[in-house]
Amino acid sequence: SPDEPYIAVNCSAIVETLLESELFGHEKGAFTGATGLHRGRFEQAHGGTLFLDEIGEMPLATQAKLLRVLEDGRITRVGGEKSVDLDVRIIAATNRDLRERVRAGTFRADLLSRLEAVTIHVPPLRERRDDIAEIFGAMFVRECSGAGRTDLRLEDSAFEPLVAAAWPGNVRELRNVAARIVGLADAGPVTAETVKSFLSPAGAPAGDTLESLLDITPLRNFEDAMLALYIRKHLRDCHDNMSTTADKLETARSNLYKLTERLKIPRSSHRE
Repeated sequence: SPDEPYIAVNCSAIVETLLESELFGHEKGAFTGATGLHRGRFEQAHGGTLFLDEIGEMPLATQAKLLRVLEDGRITRVGGEKSVDLDVRIIAATNRDLRERVRAGTFRADLLSRLEAVTIHVPPLRERRDDIAEIFGAMFVRECSGAGRTDLRLEDSAFEPLVAAAWPGNVRELRNVAARIVGLADAGPVTAETVKSFLSPAGAPAGDTLESLLDITPLRNFEDAMLALYIRKHLRDCHDNMSTTADKLETARSNLYKLTERLKIPRSSHRE
C-alpha cells in the first residue's frame, strides 16, 4: 500500500567497506566514526519493500550475510549481538548475467536461487526501439517541468537519432540525455542535430558502438572518446555523484572534475 515504506539502495554506488553497515545498520562504537546507533536500509524498510539495485555488484562477503537475512528473516547490526526480526519484501535488479557470474565465482548460486522466486526480464532499449520515442518524450516533459523550461520544443526529427542509438546504459542513459538537453540546450526547437550533440561527448558517434568508435581519428580523439565513455558509465552507476565516482575509480575528485571539463561531459546533473 502507499503507506508502506519503499527503500532503494544502489549496491554499486556504496563502497564495499560501508555496504554492510548501510544495509544492516551498526551499533554505537562498532567502528571508528560510529558515534551512534544507525538503523540500516533493512530496518527502514520493515513492513514494506527494499529494492536492491545493481545486486550483481554486491561483494561475496555481503552476499553471504544477505542470504542469511533472507533465510532467517532477521538482521544483526554491525557491532551488535541482538538480532532484529523483520518483515521485508525484497526486489532485486541487475543488468548483469547472474548465471554467468555464478560460473565465474563472483555471485553465490544459493543467493541467486533464493532471489529467483519471481523473475521479470526487461528487454534492453535496443530490443524495443518502438518504445524509445514515447519514453523519451515523457522524460523530456518531466525534466522541463522540474527545470521550469517552457522555451524548449521537441521536433519530430529529434526522435530519429534516439531510436538509432545503441543505448548501452538503457533507460538510465536515456534519462541522462533528456536531463542534459533540458539543462544545457538553447531555447527553441530541439532537433535531430540538437540531440546528436548531446549523445556524443568527446566526439564519439551517437551510437557509442565499438564499430563507430573505431572510426574516430586521430588517436587522441579516440582515446578521449573511450575515456569519456568510461567516466560516463561509472557516473551513471553512481547516480552522478562525483565523490562516490572518484572513490570508485581511485582518483582525486579534483582530477575527475578536470576530466569532465576537458572531455565536455555535462555536469548539470552531477552531485558532490
